[in-house]
Amino acid sequence: SGNYNGTAQGTITYTSPGRPNLNFQGDIVSTVSVNSKGGFSIVKWDATTTVSHTVGHGLSVKPRMIIMKNASTSSRNWFVYTDIIDGSLDYLYLNATNIKANSTRNVPTSTVFDQGNLGGVSAGNDCIAYCFTDVTGYQKIGTYTGNGSSSGPTITTGFQPTWIMIKNTSGYNSWAIVDSVRGGNQELYANLTDADNTYTVLNFLSDGFQIINTANGYNANGSTYLYLAIA
Repeated sequence: SGNYNGTAQGTITYTSPGRPNLNFQGDIVSTVSVNSKGGFSIVKWDATTTVSHTVGHGLSVKPRMIIMKNASTSSRNWFVYTDIIDGSLDYLYLNATNIKANSTRNVPTSTVFDQGNLGGVSAGNDCIAYCFTDVTGYQKIGTYTGNGSSSGPTITTGFQPTWIMIKNTSGYNSWAIVDSVRGGNQELYANLTDADNTYTVLNFLSDGFQIINTANGYNANGSTYLYLAIA
């Protein structure tokens, strides 16, 4: 109890699960809200002009996907960073259909990620990141390779998903979102304002899902797909 006026030193992190906490693990002090059991954290920070500066994410394990944006500028893209496609750090745009591209930033660690350029940052810009990692029995971020058949690839997640987002990283296709709550054949797109599209994409399984559509957005032969599945 009492008051303390001073400067935190080292890698002190104030943690209160589910609430915003200061994180000093990166070059930039961040405000972080962490759900460790859900494998998810929300990170806010004030940008610097040095894009290689690091930001603490609070997960204590390496994120497998980070969705990041310069929130001070509406014209900036939503960046999706991951290193699970080919081992190097790649990025896509959540608001566009672009294929994956190589990033010059460092692969995230169990404590920090690189701020990055985010399409252009100025000192003091508000930036936001949503960090995801695998949680056994609950959440899985992975890839699969399309085979162009109506008996498409079967992806094992280790649990029965209820919500799945898929993106063709090799083709200019939308970010498709399906869920089992609406029967599995109602599709939304993260990068479009379209209403529900009735479109049978996959079967939800007790331990994963199987693609049953030959469309390029889900199952082009030889294409690599990124997915986020949540129970």
